Amino acid sequence: MKKLIIVAITSAILLPMLGSANVKLPDYLKGDAYEEPEFATGASIPKIAEEALKTRDERLQWWVDGRFGCFIHWGVYAQLGGVWQGEKVHGYSEHIQRKGKIDQATYAAECASKFNPVDFNAEEWVKLIKAAGMRYLVITAKHHDGFAMYDSQVSDWNIMKATPFGRDPMAELKAACVKYDIKFGFYYSHAFDWGEPDGPGNDWEFNNPGGDKNLGGRNWWDDPVMGKELPRIRENYVNKKSIPQVIELLTKYDPDIMWFDTPHKLPNSENWRIYRALRETDAEVVVNGRMIYGGGDYTTTCDKPKEIKPTNEKYWEAIPTTNESYGYHSEDDSHKPASELIQLLIKAVARGGNILMNLGPRADGKIDDPDVAILKEFSDWMAVASESIHGAGKSGLPVQAWGESTRKGDTVYLQVFDWPKNGKLLVGGLKSDPVSIRILGAEQAPISSKRINETTLELGVPATPVSKVSTVVAITFKSDAQTSEARLLDSELRSTLSVFDGKIEGSKLKYGSGAKGYGNRRSDCLLNWSKETDRVEWSVYANEPVTYEVTAVYHGNTDGNTMAIALDGNELTAKVEPGEDKTAVLGTFSVEPGVHAITWKASGVMNGELARPCALIFQPLQR
Repeated sequence: MKKLIIVAITSAILLPMLGSANVKLPDYLKGDAYEEPEFATGASIPKIAEEALKTRDERLQWWVDGRFGCFIHWGVYAQLGGVWQGEKVHGYSEHIQRKGKIDQATYAAECASKFNPVDFNAEEWVKLIKAAGMRYLVITAKHHDGFAMYDSQVSDWNIMKATPFGRDPMAELKAACVKYDIKFGFYYSHAFDWGEPDGPGNDWEFNNPGGDKNLGGRNWWDDPVMGKELPRIRENYVNKKSIPQVIELLTKYDPDIMWFDTPHKLPNSENWRIYRALRETDAEVVVNGRMIYGGGDYTTTCDKPKEIKPTNEKYWEAIPTTNESYGYHSEDDSHKPASELIQLLIKAVARGGNILMNLGPRADGKIDDPDVAILKEFSDWMAVASESIHGAGKSGLPVQAWGESTRKGDTVYLQVFDWPKNGKLLVGGLKSDPVSIRILGAEQAPISSKRINETTLELGVPATPVSKVSTVVAITFKSDAQTSEARLLDSELRSTLSVFDGKIEGSKLKYGSGAKGYGNRRSDCLLNWSKETDRVEWSVYANEPVTYEVTAVYHGNTDGNTMAIALDGNELTAKVEPGEDKTAVLGTFSVEPGVHAITWKASGVMNGELARPCALIFQPLQR
């Protein structure tokens, strides 16, 4: 029989408490705390995860075809809108309880008891999302504050019992998604819970591990003192809340996807036990990679990517958000242009991945106006170009000066961000000749084509683009298009050589996550440039002699270093200046026809880290 955790009640506000759950629990949760030997070390993938991998391709097919999903962070924290006691909370508003060190009784009184989103309309949300081209939706059923945004029988800390709203928005969203053919799923914070006396993370009220005090260190379960708390946390949190709620969500709502987070707050043994309960309940649900390190169906990359970093993973997803917070933040007006987010989606698909773009609805239940405006711009673009995204993937073509490219079957979609003013669109690295060419949204527009050389096709296109964001030119071939690796340096358009599209050499040199824009964290670059032999290189080619002005974009950490850009034995050098978002015009290169290697390296002895390089810009000069 389940035990009750009795928690104090303050000012008639219910604090988190576990109640009797009508949830069928696995036998291994009954009786004393239990750690299955197979999960104890976390050194290998358990058999149940190996079995799941056998059917992963089939299970993920809808997710791959969809390419674009909607992430929604919505909870009682929206009531505060990122402001606590008159002070703006920096960063993620959904972390306001942790950032403000708000005790549970106060959080319940100031957030939950006032949360009444009477303007929430599930069908309005889903129709906006579908029109924007999103094919799946993932919403926070429980975030790190431990609050269940659904009718939970496991814990009274939920929207039905602790708020005046009296409705289950998760059930309404599920119904709307079924009606409009959108795949539906939940974010669930399985390893991090500030609302429970026995949950990891709340160290300001309960002195639990996993919080900002770093009690016991990152791997607190290995600490001689804090490690003794693991049986308590396993028995009273993992066994009595996390696992039962995961089972509850699966059996009550039949989601298509479960999205987990922060597995490092628990030892792998506990994460594997939660995974086992999930897979024994639902063998077909898609699981993201943040449930457990080494588990899950696909990899989730960094928060808020600005650029897409290379990966060897077969299945992966990036999770941008429209401003700098995931939950609603009334003081954050840093919303990105829709064009930037659309182009980020294109870049992800061009590299074989997905985008799960986040929105943070308001406490009244409405999607915030700037987010609605962004969704409508997606809708306008998708109304013309959706075939180049849904079901599409890598084209095999290198990055172009004018943009990116995607492919579906025998059709390559040229995603032209920068439309040529001279009416000549040069497609570099293309060896095959097309059988048909059309512009999406202007199918009757005349287009000519001629081959410049073995690897370059010139298209004659109209003067005016269909879209200022990305005009899509669909080229169909008899079979898979043959391509080459070297990138064309355009003689009319500037070429931006991102470090994420280059090849790196160095034992410690690595790609950053691609994120940019929060505090001093800059990861849209290469990291750990610590040796003189470290370098990044691009393979390029030119069709005619052109002179380019070369500019380096980087973040500088130390004084006294010199960087060099090399091409055909010639070098351009510049002193590295400290600071973020630095640019340095190094000089000019005269590039002759043929294939060339461009190398970014150090020049001379380094003092600490050379720099954190982002990109080289090759701007053609007037001939």
